[in-house]
Amino acid sequence: MMMKRFPLRVYHWASDRLAALRRRARGSPVVVVVAALAVLGATVAVCQDVWARPGGGHSFSGRSSGGGFSGRGGYGGGGGDGIGLVFLVVRLLFVYPQIGVPVLVIGGVWYFATQRQRQHRGWSTMTAQYGRAQSPHLGREPARTSPRKRLEKLRSVDPDFSLVLFEDFVFALYARAHEARGDRQLDQLSPYLAGNARQRLTSLSVDATQVKNIVIGAMTYVDVSGVGSTADSVNVVLEFESNYTEVAGNRDEPLERSYYAVERWTFSRHQAARSRPPERIRNFGCPSCGAPLDGIRGNRCSFCNKVVDTGEFDWMVTEVNVLGRERRPPPLTSDVAEQGTNLPTIVDRDAPARLQAIARKDPEFDWAALEKRIQFIFGVLQEAWSNREWLKARPYVSDNLFQMLQYWIDTYRAAGLRNVTENAKITRIQLASVTSDWYFDAITVRIHATGLDYTITDGGKVVSGSRSRPRPYSEYWTLIRGSGTRGASRAEASCPSCGAPVKVNMAGNCAYCSARLTAGEFDWVLSRIEQDEAYQG
Repeated sequence: MMMKRFPLRVYHWASDRLAALRRRARGSPVVVVVAALAVLGATVAVCQDVWARPGGGHSFSGRSSGGGFSGRGGYGGGGGDGIGLVFLVVRLLFVYPQIGVPVLVIGGVWYFATQRQRQHRGWSTMTAQYGRAQSPHLGREPARTSPRKRLEKLRSVDPDFSLVLFEDFVFALYARAHEARGDRQLDQLSPYLAGNARQRLTSLSVDATQVKNIVIGAMTYVDVSGVGSTADSVNVVLEFESNYTEVAGNRDEPLERSYYAVERWTFSRHQAARSRPPERIRNFGCPSCGAPLDGIRGNRCSFCNKVVDTGEFDWMVTEVNVLGRERRPPPLTSDVAEQGTNLPTIVDRDAPARLQAIARKDPEFDWAALEKRIQFIFGVLQEAWSNREWLKARPYVSDNLFQMLQYWIDTYRAAGLRNVTENAKITRIQLASVTSDWYFDAITVRIHATGLDYTITDGGKVVSGSRSRPRPYSEYWTLIRGSGTRGASRAEASCPSCGAPVKVNMAGNCAYCSARLTAGEFDWVLSRIEQDEAYQG
């Protein structure tokens, strides 16, 4: 109802402003035309603010797009009927033709020029042919080297360092720390959490007896310092947006409270520390010898007799700042417009050369086959998500991503809701970044896609979104594969190890040959989904 009434209000407002401007201009046509154009521009801006994003994604925060697993894209250009603006221009043409005609001509030229420029920005980005030289019109590079890219250079002093493994470690420690504060066992994590960090976490809820359903919705690199310098330590500042549930009260009458939180954690380690291998990355034992944490006495390991809370052996959280914490249930039916869909793609200038390096070490690597793999994964994810059968996506996503999105599937199911992404298809894939280390190759692409996005009850009633209006959107996807893996990418539902139909357990192992399919040991798997406005390069 409000959508239909609004243009008439705009019309009356603009008419009043034009009449006042005409009186003040004292008959000067130039002043009136300029003023009229200003009012017209303001009117168009108001209309675009209201109608530019008619759909809405859902998000873990409720403040940005993307609900479910992908964060649906919003429209970048207008919508609505704009009938009030038409009435205004018609009135100008007949009542004040000396104003209406120039406004119509100049406004039309301005509109079409703006639309062409917007369309150019949104789609004239990097070609999918990764070997082609980059043009200033094919994308944009980050304004400065992103903190994540700076951290990648740690391999110059620590050859075993891997961004993929570091982020696995960070996600696991964040969840472990919040679980430990509910269990009153934060002191066991003293080798990884400094005393002040433990105190800050403890102070969040003095009555919580359990913290569960911990989901990191976004992790952003805020700053990285000390890499490649003469400093004794490397420091990484990360910002987390998360949801979790605290349980208070007694066992017979537990009280559950859901929170949305924004926290900034500072990680530090000595320059001389060496990264752990993949099989130990989630093992929170003694960072020196690997012994169980129950062998830690104060700040010393009773097995190796080393002081282990100094960052000498591994990353340690030296500071925790809680930037915001609100009691908020998951916003399953919110319609929040996304941002950044029309931004140019952020392209690392080294990406084509690094992709060529992967192709040299693996002659069977083929970009077209990788695109088909991405399209295949995209289709599987849409079906698994829409039907709340997330286990079907298990072979194609990393552990962290699977667990995070499984939380949302369970939450929708518990609420009797289903978020449906119907007729979804990728319209374009663009190379953004490539990294390689001792353990993994990682390729980040920007996907442009479109499809219906709506949320329904178990009874079929639509509670948000639209069943008839497709929505374009874009996201950055990072896929990983073991650095020693060889062979063209596959776009079929069969085990790459034994060839049997894909059937995996919750751990990501093939039900027939027990091969682990979710760590990139056989083919590319999806490990990160980042929204346009959040991606840093």
